[in-house]
Amino acid sequence: MSSATAMSLSDAETVNRRRLFSVGDVVRVKTGVSDPDFPNNDLDGWVGKIVERIETPATVQYLVQWSERTLSRFSSEFRESCEIDDFAIDLMWLLEEDLDAAHG
Repeated sequence: MSSATAMSLSDAETVNRRRLFSVGDVVRVKTGVSDPDFPNNDLDGWVGKIVERIETPATVQYLVQWSERTLSRFSSEFRESCEIDDFAIDLMWLLEEDLDAAHG
């Protein structure tokens, strides 16, 4: 196989990988994923809707808007930490590999 063919296959695999989620999809955070800003805060099972997507050659990131049910589970300590650091409590950027499709 020529290097040009190998490059094309690699590019195709990258494009396919990046099509896991679209704006409007509902997603669930995978087990073992922590908040990028507060590493002691486990995000396991948090559910939200994708409202924006950013792609770079190395990563795909999604802005997730948390569901009302997920928001109701937030501790007062987490809410206070977000407020102190001026973070939006209802939105978070996560990597594609941190997310699964939410079913049901």
